[in-house]
Amino acid sequence: MDETSLFLEQENKEIKKLYIEYCHAEWNALMNGKKEDYEKSSEKEVRYREYFNNKERFEKVKNLLKTIKDPLEKRQLDLLYNEYLASQGDLELIKNIAKISSEINHKFNTFRANLDGKELTDNEIKTILKKETDSEIRKRAWEASKNQGASIEKDVLELVKLRNTLARGLGFD
Repeated sequence: MDETSLFLEQENKEIKKLYIEYCHAEWNALMNGKKEDYEKSSEKEVRYREYFNNKERFEKVKNLLKTIKDPLEKRQLDLLYNEYLASQGDLELIKNIAKISSEINHKFNTFRANLDGKELTDNEIKTILKKETDSEIRKRAWEASKNQGASIEKDVLELVKLRNTLARGLGFD
């Protein structure tokens, strides 16, 4: 096996473990909505990003991309390059981005519209919008469901600022 193949085999082996752990944690968070599961998902994302925050391996990917001929290996290296690039920069900033992103996901995915003092699920809102004959009630239900965006607005704006800071640190405008 040549150097590129060996490198890709090792990368795939390591990344697979980290990615599966991250996906399982994300799945658990999405399925039950518990804050602690969103926190665990954030921790797993950080571990995944920490792996890619390695400058030496990133340089190796860049160097291999200059000489690679095999289209499958080139595709794998392109994907690795993108993952490494997204994880370069200040690790504390990356951790903060993961934490805020997880908090946004938790707020967004567990949001319940409040209609006349009662919290309603998305399905209950959809039922009202579909079956309710009183247009005023339908209007209030629809408006209540739109508060989901307002509940995360400040966090999303903060996340954008942090991501822009990270991108500028990597040389992007």
